[in-house]
Amino acid sequence: MRQNPPQTQFINLDRLPYLEANPLNNGINTVCIPIPSAELVRLDFMFGGGTWVQRQPLQAMLALRLIREGAKNLTSQQINEKLDFYGATFTPNVSKTYSALTVICLRKYLRQVTDIVAHILRQPVYEPEPFQVTVQQLFSAFMMKMERVKTRAERLFDESLFGKTHPMTNYEYQEDFARLSIPLITDYYHDFIGSRNCTIFMTGACDGECRKIISDTFGSDDWGSTTEWSYVKNQLYATELNPKTLENKLFRFDMPQKGVQSALFAGCVLERPQGKQHASLILANMLFGGFFGSRLMKNIREEKGYTYGIGSALAANHRCHVLCIQTETANQYVEEVIKEIKNEIYKLTEQKVSDEELNTVKKYYSGNLCRSYEANFSYPAYLIRKIGQGNAKLDTLQMQQFIKEVTAEEIQQTIASCFNPERFIWCVAG
Repeated sequence: MRQNPPQTQFINLDRLPYLEANPLNNGINTVCIPIPSAELVRLDFMFGGGTWVQRQPLQAMLALRLIREGAKNLTSQQINEKLDFYGATFTPNVSKTYSALTVICLRKYLRQVTDIVAHILRQPVYEPEPFQVTVQQLFSAFMMKMERVKTRAERLFDESLFGKTHPMTNYEYQEDFARLSIPLITDYYHDFIGSRNCTIFMTGACDGECRKIISDTFGSDDWGSTTEWSYVKNQLYATELNPKTLENKLFRFDMPQKGVQSALFAGCVLERPQGKQHASLILANMLFGGFFGSRLMKNIREEKGYTYGIGSALAANHRCHVLCIQTETANQYVEEVIKEIKNEIYKLTEQKVSDEELNTVKKYYSGNLCRSYEANFSYPAYLIRKIGQGNAKLDTLQMQQFIKEVTAEEIQQTIASCFNPERFIWCVAG
């Protein structure tokens, strides 16, 4: 039996995966991430927009989800049979600031699969039957989701900060399902899904033949929406945040059927940090509640036993960061959990973190960074998230150096300025 733990160290990321960026003839920017030994090709089509610019809840998601359910001269069944025959996957994903389609197939079938995908993207037909079935499925999932305390607390938190009409809180409600229609979904396609608002990420086999296939299939002419990427980006940046002034207030939502647990969401809006200040904020959040060995986990989970898990996260967008602490606990422990969260913040502001604890957090960060930048098929998803958050120009190697240089004094100052409990709102559902 081993008596001593293994040695740990800060992992230096000395170089990033090789990227090749080239525009196609119609202006689509393509980013290639070559993996010479791969027999698979992953294509990610990123379209600016997402729920931030939709006119009604569910509009963006349905436009992407239903896009494979029919095209000119192709039924849903024919599309699915063709994709299944070539072993291809077709996965939509909608975020606040972008929509994405991920297609994975064998290199030898790239030509056949891209022909199908191009036909779907260029000439989608939103059929009534798949539309009605999907809406009914979404409604059933919505009704189940709204019975969870976590869902209620999360919505209460976002809406308490920004109000119900802001793009940050573009949640669906029961009455929204009745307002959905095929013309509404088609409108989103015509507004945001097209060559002028698209970036293609190609991972895996990226030789000359594969690139020519992509260029011939998607880059020969304009297709879909005529909206420019720069216009969508300007819309994102133009939206005012104006979070409500609700410092240190407690909001409660009483569930229709009382359960034994309550969900707690707490936090505040932070100005978007830059440079070393950003590095300090990342480490401060990790130390406080950002990984399994954080202060919140040690105190509230391990020592007090109030919850199975508790954590804090920094949600980034083009305009700000939102600090959010979340957990679920027995109803009788809610006040105690809030008290202990505040106590942990006060401890961190009154006493500097030890070098040993700070180094542990830095090593954890370095490991996460290396995993994110592995040149494998998960890397494009990381790049797309960065672009969607407005971090396309973030210098990763410089950030790594900033992380190494952050001191205990700077962590203490960051906690004091950004994690002030008097600025938090506390939202409980249960």
